[in-house]
Amino acid sequence: MVDALVLGTSEETLAGSSPVPGTMNWQQAILIATVFMGVGSTIVLFIFLFLKIYRKVHAWAIVFLLLLFMIPAGLLIYILGEKNASLLQTSQVAPNTQSISQTPNFTGQQLFDAVNEYRKANNVSPLKLDSNLCNNLAQRYLDIKAGLDEGVAHKGMEAWAKKFVPDNYSISEDFAWGNTPEEVIHAWEGSPGHRLSILNKDYKVGCSYAAEGYGIIELAYIVPRKAVSTYTGDGTRTGQIIPYHDWCNNKNISVYENELITKKSSDGKIYTMTQGDWDCYETYLKSQ
Repeated sequence: MVDALVLGTSEETLAGSSPVPGTMNWQQAILIATVFMGVGSTIVLFIFLFLKIYRKVHAWAIVFLLLLFMIPAGLLIYILGEKNASLLQTSQVAPNTQSISQTPNFTGQQLFDAVNEYRKANNVSPLKLDSNLCNNLAQRYLDIKAGLDEGVAHKGMEAWAKKFVPDNYSISEDFAWGNTPEEVIHAWEGSPGHRLSILNKDYKVGCSYAAEGYGIIELAYIVPRKAVSTYTGDGTRTGQIIPYHDWCNNKNISVYENELITKKSSDGKIYTMTQGDWDCYETYLKSQ
């Protein structure tokens, strides 16, 4: 809001609606000089006529008197014109430069980096950039700003998440204004809920967007999908029943021998697990 008032003030100055106190424009300078010349010339002519009657003056004398008034008047026009042109130029250009420099212009990447620096300073691992959370984030920013005018906090978040974010993401959204990324973080730091959000150790991924001093960040952790057994109980499970630790759900269970699959994972290690655990484990690796 303050920034908008600064821009408005600068535009009025550029339009010439706020003249510089104690100065005159070049038209006024010419008017003064013209009056000066006119009055001086009239006086000289009256003197000439008066003296001419008594034949006590030559023609060159009147020319000299006229030049005596016209040369200073011409110099006066030039000096006042140059002085006021300089003042007008200074009064118009300088405020515009100042207003531009006051407009916040940090980027979403700068805000994202600042959040990670803040997390590291508080012994929390930095976020990894996640393309799912970046999806249509510019429109998300515009929706939040529209909600501010309507008194609706985080307007449209559920609809955005449902459309663009996988359903196994647990999301937190933070939004604030500042002149710099550090000021935005300071605003979040002053709110217990927002501070807990950006310092949450469970959140591993994120994405941010910024424009005109407003910053938004989406943070999330990925919930492993529950294992879905491919066995239907129609006799396809064979072999002995053996004890097994379910890695996905972190509990001990019993499985048939042929439910176990031995292969190399995407991190290059070989494990023997059920298909459900393989799905969970690969999803976990992708989130790291």
